[in-house]
Amino acid sequence: MRYLIDGNPLPLARTRMGRGSRRLYDSQKDIKIVQGICLQNQHGEKPLYIGPLQLDVTFYLKMPKLSARKIAERNNMYHFYKPDLSNLIKLVEDIANEIIYKDDAQISYITSRKVYHENPRTEFSIIPLAKDDKYEI
Repeated sequence: MRYLIDGNPLPLARTRMGRGSRRLYDSQKDIKIVQGICLQNQHGEKPLYIGPLQLDVTFYLKMPKLSARKIAERNNMYHFYKPDLSNLIKLVEDIANEIIYKDDAQISYITSRKVYHENPRTEFSIIPLAKDDKYEI
């Protein structure tokens, strides 16, 4: 099944320590809630995936302010600046946890890419893998 999260992809931020206290807090809590509701609406009443899974994700990142000619040239080109691909993946895994699958530890295989696009968004699909499949070297 394919899922879509609108807006410029965000990397997972580390937990932060509050000022004047020793309490940790999640600075992205509100973002995770909103995007989680979006995923819940797309997943609907389907049961959570169980067993090994494949995650195939594409991050379409916002274009910098450029001329129309340069935008056309750069559309769908690979993005190789910050944010890190691994941190972008971690946020998707966290948001989908307990909404699409029981635990993000179920993800056994990931294909991912980040590209420039005029319409920033995150698109991903979850593909169940057979429990008895073996990885071929």
